[in-house]
Amino acid sequence: MLNKPGSNTKGKKDAWTQEYVQILSTLIMVEYYLDILLYGDKKDQEDLVKEKEGEVEELAKKYGLS
Repeated sequence: MLNKPGSNTKGKKDAWTQEYVQILSTLIMVEYYLDILLYGDKKDQEDLVKEKEGEVEELAKKYGLS
């Protein structure tokens, strides 16, 4: 779709870029957590589960999984 002359597309592009950066950041953290759960030692795995347990429960409630 063509934009009208003088229309402001920069705001939309900036918002998309910020959202994209946030998604990439989240993806990096998820990959890090998976690495710990799959390949970390038992202590690191237990620490991660304890640290993130509340967040997981909140997400489960939010999406009706509990």
